[in-house]
Amino acid sequence: AAIGVLAFASELSPGLRGLLNFYNPVGPLSGKTTVTIIVWLVAWYGLSRIWQRETVNMRAVNVAALVLLGIGFLLTFPPFWYLFV
Repeated sequence: AAIGVLAFASELSPGLRGLLNFYNPVGPLSGKTTVTIIVWLVAWYGLSRIWQRETVNMRAVNVAALVLLGIGFLLTFPPFWYLFV
């Protein structure tokens, strides 16, 4: 979902698109993927710390994962962007 949100937001905001341009030959994709990896690492660390102390409801985790996956797919789909641009 993080890469979807960043892709969608960078299409709507030229300023954010410029901010995510970490490496000119690649363009804003370099920033989108870098920030997404950082979000993933922080989430992984935080969830591992929380979940090591308690029993995890896997049904809720799976539903949340599928919802986030759906959001990620939707927000990286260019025809969806054109509804807002």
